Amino acid sequence: PQERDGRMKRSRFTEEQIIGVLREQESGVSVADICRKHGISSPTFYKWKAKSRRSKNPGLTDELESWAKASLAQVERMRCGPLFGVGADA
Repeated sequence: PQERDGRMKRSRFTEEQIIGVLREQESGVSVADICRKHGISSPTFYKWKAKSRRSKNPGLTDELESWAKASLAQVERMRCGPLFGVGADA
């Protein structure tokens, strides 16, 4: 969708707001309720959802990466802790 001067139309929603809308659905709220609440159509919602899967959202990627690192560190502590006295009362 382009405006008359050739520029792209600006979205009403920021990337953070779109992520928030998508997370509402992940928490169990119906798509119809979300669309009604935010004043968007269901095709718009599903377009955002498809785009979020395809894109490499830096914020979300960083969040997932930090979660993965924390999980790996926890597994390492569980596996190696008893061998090296980590977490043991000395």
